[in-house]
Formats: sequence, C-alpha cells, structure tokens
Amino acid sequence: KDTALRVLQDLVPNETETAISPGLSLAYRQILGSWIEGGNNEVMIITDGYFSVSTAVLETIRQTPQVRLSLVLIDAGAVEESTIRYVRDRFPEATIVPMTDARADVDK
Repeated sequence: KDTALRVLQDLVPNETETAISPGLSLAYRQILGSWIEGGNNEVMIITDGYFSVSTAVLETIRQTPQVRLSLVLIDAGAVEESTIRYVRDRFPEATIVPMTDARADVDK
C-alpha cells in the first residue's frame, strides 16, 4: 500500500505528458512476481493518451509479451484518431479501447 502511494506521488505531470514509468514498473513487477498460469495477467492504463515512459520500462514491456497491456483512452470529448495513432505507435501490441467505444458497449 505504501509503495502504491509513493508511485502515485511520482506521477507528476509536466506541461504535456504524465510520467507513468514508476506505476508501470510497479505493475509489471507485481504481475511477474505473482504470475497466475492461465490467469488474467494484465496491466491496464486509463489515460488521455499523453504520457511518457522510460526506455527501461518500454524494454520491460517488449520483453514480456505474455503480460497483456490494455489502454483505455479517455478525454473530455471524443477520443481523436490522432491520439489513437500516437498510442498505437508507442504500444503496437496493446489493446486500445477508446472511451467512446466503452460508453457504446454500456448503452447496449
């Protein structure tokens, strides 16, 4: 619990992006340290799509394809195609769910 609070305190946004490396690093350590064979071993990021990730964490993501990475993109308005492309370029294997799609699923 204390570790999670320290990670949250490290999520200090700069002018355009939020540094999420500490949180992602912790998430991957937790998943890999408590792996459940056949389980839902997934890291989910809920974001506006504008965040920075360190090279070391990107390498961890690339080296652990068995961990599912999902991104839920939220925005004040509709999620723009350019935002989806921006995230897709950085995380080509990730599942990306624009919030507008999630709302449509809930309304069904």
